[in-house]
Amino acid sequence: MRIFVSIVSYCDPVLPFTLERAVATASAPERLHFGVVEQSPAGGTSLPRPGTARLTPLHIDARDARGPCWARALAMTLYDGEDWFLQLDSHMDFDPGWDERLVAAASALGAPQRGLAISSYPNAFLFGGGV
Repeated sequence: MRIFVSIVSYCDPVLPFTLERAVATASAPERLHFGVVEQSPAGGTSLPRPGTARLTPLHIDARDARGPCWARALAMTLYDGEDWFLQLDSHMDFDPGWDERLVAAASALGAPQRGLAISSYPNAFLFGGGV
């Protein structure tokens, strides 16, 4: 089961952390495909290599950005037929096994036989330990 993870960012310095944590805490990072639309000044952020996960980045100069909905539409074009689609913000943290837990929760609700969307407002988090 492959998961497409759509992430859009506008000048967000937390984006590399989000990618690193998503990969580090996934039960099966090799099943992840990150489609990242980064809207930032020329040159962009240095995105971390996601190990065995796939990364498809798209950089847009911040001056050319047209808002989050436009960027999310661009990110959707990076989808490559994965079994699951997860849309995130660029400033997120993850619990261990988040990928398997998310698929299990969706499956318990009847997916993929019936269409559904799981939505929530994630908890805030603080950086600690020098991060």
